[in-house]
Amino acid sequence: MIAHAMKLKPRDVAAVIVGVVFLLQTVASDAQTEQQNDATAGIPEAVSQEPSVGTETKLPLPRFVSLKASRANVRRGPSRRHRVDWELLKVGIPLEIVAEFGLWRQIRTWGEVSGWIYFSVLTGTRTAVVTSESTAMRSSPDDQAPTIARVHRDSIGRIERCNPNWCKLQVEKYSGWIDKKAIWGIKPGELID
Repeated sequence: MIAHAMKLKPRDVAAVIVGVVFLLQTVASDAQTEQQNDATAGIPEAVSQEPSVGTETKLPLPRFVSLKASRANVRRGPSRRHRVDWELLKVGIPLEIVAEFGLWRQIRTWGEVSGWIYFSVLTGTRTAVVTSESTAMRSSPDDQAPTIARVHRDSIGRIERCNPNWCKLQVEKYSGWIDKKAIWGIKPGELID
């Protein structure tokens, strides 16, 4: 290699310095992007965006479903290769689907557990979980209606119907109305007939 000396003017030196600074910023930005990509490796970009309908089912997102299996793994990503972070162990747990990828559904629970679950362990049956310490199940959707039973936190019931403020639930052998503010598994204002 032949080297020869170059004489640079002050403005040329400034241009070189600006170029080097720009190059260093670009390298740092690329490294940061690479770290972000490593954190989401294996999860397609389309999954991270929350569309109004599912990419696979064309059903609305987010939407509520429930667990039909007595045991289900909640994984870190949408495949069996991803680590199991949680295990759901109760039929009827209400789940909110927030994304879809192939046969996998990204879900969230009332307790803020989230992850990926295989579609076949889910059902469209609507359920709700009681989120308040104890709430009255009433004979009609009215605060003054007679109390049928007291329903405690974490009780799960099948939703029979809902008006804007109340849902009629079947919890064990009891059927009655519970204020929507005391349950999770239905959107505010959502109606079910």
